[in-house]
Amino acid sequence: MPTQTRPRIPAEPRSQTARKSELKSIRTSGHVPAVLYGHGDPQMIKVPARALQEFLRHHTTSGMAELALENQATPVLLRAIERNPVSGEIIHLDFQRVDLAEAIKATVPIAFHGAETLTRNGLVLQPQMTEIEVHSRADALPEVLIVDVSHARAGHPLHVSDLQLPAGVTTTLDATVPIAAVTAPSVPADVAAALDAEEFAHAELAASHGTAVDEEAEETEDLQAAAAG
Repeated sequence: MPTQTRPRIPAEPRSQTARKSELKSIRTSGHVPAVLYGHGDPQMIKVPARALQEFLRHHTTSGMAELALENQATPVLLRAIERNPVSGEIIHLDFQRVDLAEAIKATVPIAFHGAETLTRNGLVLQPQMTEIEVHSRADALPEVLIVDVSHARAGHPLHVSDLQLPAGVTTTLDATVPIAAVTAPSVPADVAAALDAEEFAHAELAASHGTAVDEEAEETEDLQAAAAG
């Protein structure tokens, strides 16, 4: 199995207690409290908030990462992110230690490439799934799964079989399960009604103009006949 370069997140041990005052102090100091579990005893740690934001800016939360903790690189999955319900600030993290040779289950996001081509062709992409659960060895877990939609056609849905699954990565979903639909843009009912009303008004206006022209022509013919008589 080829070695993958995994993003690294710095971390430090913290007190094994979880008193509110200590958690508040950790956050005030610019860190996010976290717990590291799996393959051993749980360990309370903290992660620099700035380093965490940098990681989240460039990586999905489903891929493998490494915690730089106590002079060791520990392979982990970021299993949970807890946010303040008001501010949205990250206030706690759950990391799971991972043996790179073990088979794991994880939810991986789906990225649709080529949607701009559909737009240029006057089509609309309607994703029906944005992530999918996969099974693989930890060292083969993809950070994101890509599906190319640039050649999709209206009325022909994209399926799980269209995902570019790396070698050794499988999903429990049937290959025929749809992940996105491609449609031609439809006109909303209210817009269609307004267009119909406008077209009807134009038709009435044209008809009334036609009647006036006919009447004027008849009047002109009558005057010409009278002058000739």
